[in-house]
Amino acid sequence: MKIGITRSVLLTSTVLSLGLLGGCATTAEQPAAPAATQNMAEQNAAQAIAAAKATYAEAEAKGYAWTTTAPLIAKAEAAYKSGDYTKASALADKAKLQAEGGINQYYLAMGTRNLEKLRGMQSEMTPAQQAQLKQAEGLFHDSKGKALYDLTEQMLKEMESAKRTSVMVSKGDTLWGIASMPMVYGNPYEWPLIYKANSGKIHDPDLIYPGQNLTIDQHASQAAIDSAIYHAKHRGAWKLGQPTSSDLKYLKGGM
Repeated sequence: MKIGITRSVLLTSTVLSLGLLGGCATTAEQPAAPAATQNMAEQNAAQAIAAAKATYAEAEAKGYAWTTTAPLIAKAEAAYKSGDYTKASALADKAKLQAEGGINQYYLAMGTRNLEKLRGMQSEMTPAQQAQLKQAEGLFHDSKGKALYDLTEQMLKEMESAKRTSVMVSKGDTLWGIASMPMVYGNPYEWPLIYKANSGKIHDPDLIYPGQNLTIDQHASQAAIDSAIYHAKHRGAWKLGQPTSSDLKYLKGGM
C-alpha cells in the first residue's frame, strides 16, 4: 500500500515537472508585449522622419527640392506627436522619396550638360571612350541621374588630361577652326593664344600652312584667355598677308 502511494506521488511529481518545463517553453515563444511593439513603431517613425529631413536638406542645397516635400514632413511630425506612428512613417517615407527624386533631377541636369560637351568631342575619342559615351547615353534615356553624372564627370576629366599640346596644320585649317576643336580650347575666340604661342612661325594669323607644327598653350592664365578673346572680338579690319596693328599690339602684351 505504501509502495503504491509512493509510485503515485512520483508519477504525479514527474507529470508536474514536465508540465512546468512545457510551460516555460511556451512562455518563451509568446509574441512581444504591446508596449514593446509600440516602442518599435515609435522608433521607426522617428528614424523615417530624420531620414526624410536629411534627404530634403540635400535636395534643397542643390536647388532641386520639391515644394510638396516640406509640408509632407510637417504632416509626418504632426502624426508622430499624436502617436500615429504608422501614418508618420508612411508620410516620412513619401517625403524622402520625393526628395530623392529632386536630387536625381539635379544630377540628371548636370549629367546632361556634361553629355552635351562629350558629344562634341566624339571625333577625338578612343574606341573605349566611344563605348563609355554610348553607356552614358543609355543612362540618360533611363533617367539615372547620379550614375550619368559620375560617368560623364570621369570622362570629361580624362578628356581634359588628354588635351592637345601641339597640332599639325592640315589643308583648310585656320587658327579659328583649330581653337574651336574640343581637344584644343573648344572656343574659336581663343585663337589668339595659338597665334601668340607661335609668333615665330606665324606672320599673319590669317595665313597658316599645311605641315606647320603649332604649339598649343594649355596652361594660359584666365587673364591671358580673357585678353585673347577680347582681341579676337575687337581685332578690326584685316588684310590677307599682313598682321593688323592690333595683332602686333596684342603680341606685345596689349589688348
